[in-house]
Amino acid sequence: MRRALILFGVVIGCAYGQTTSIGGRTMKGDWDASSAHTTKPAKAGTALPATCSTGEAFFNTGATGGQNLYLCKPDNTWTQVSSGSGGSGATGATGATGATGATGATGATGATGATGATGSGAALPLNGPGTAAKCQGGTAGAGFSIPASLYQPGNHAPPQAVCEADGLHGYLALTSSVEQIVPDEFELPNPWTGNLSLTIDGWSASTSAPTVTISLLCISTAATSGGTYGTAQTISFTPAAASGRTVVTTALLTDAPHATKACAAGDLVQWKLDVTANAAATWNLKFVRFFQ
Repeated sequence: MRRALILFGVVIGCAYGQTTSIGGRTMKGDWDASSAHTTKPAKAGTALPATCSTGEAFFNTGATGGQNLYLCKPDNTWTQVSSGSGGSGATGATGATGATGATGATGATGATGATGATGSGAALPLNGPGTAAKCQGGTAGAGFSIPASLYQPGNHAPPQAVCEADGLHGYLALTSSVEQIVPDEFELPNPWTGNLSLTIDGWSASTSAPTVTISLLCISTAATSGGTYGTAQTISFTPAAASGRTVVTTALLTDAPHATKACAAGDLVQWKLDVTANAAATWNLKFVRFFQ
């Protein structure tokens, strides 16, 4: 009877108390631990065991919370179980525009643009008014240099400055059938390129054309004045039938043969008008103007 009571107590203890299993166990069938007070399905410790077999689990109590569980695969290799990242959410709405930033530094100066179209204003003569003579208080004076007889072709008398009949204006009278010269000078502007344009105004009581040429001499800023003129260039006149007045505009070459040297910006241009009036009457010079 006493042995029976002892055996009954052991059975009751197994049914309701805790049991510690020692040695290897292989569990088969279903285990339902849903009503268990606590569950600890994995071995635990503060450091991973040095060895393991595939399928083992280990709870590392020394690791950061949520990163404690390790699984063994392959043998003797622990792999931490970590949660994967979720997919990217939808792009949020665009935020409000920020404030305008400070103004940046000024950029480098751009290239020079193309030259604009020529304006509609009339070009100014390079040699000023270019008036051949002035009438001051009834006395005429030449507007250009008038060499004395010694420097005129054949030592002829020079052209004469004359006041018109109204006493207001003047002109240079060139003697009929006589070769005479009228020289002067001006400076080429900077910039300047190309040739020159010449306009001459003259008249005569005769409609017979005078013989007129012009010669040029370009002198650079590093040279002194004087020298030999270039090849003379002929100017053709066709006097008007009624008054004999003629205004002629012609292009002048400024290369080395026609100006001693090729003219350049800043050069001093010395010019010489050579006129032989026709035999019928004097030829009167009103102005000589040079243009770019």
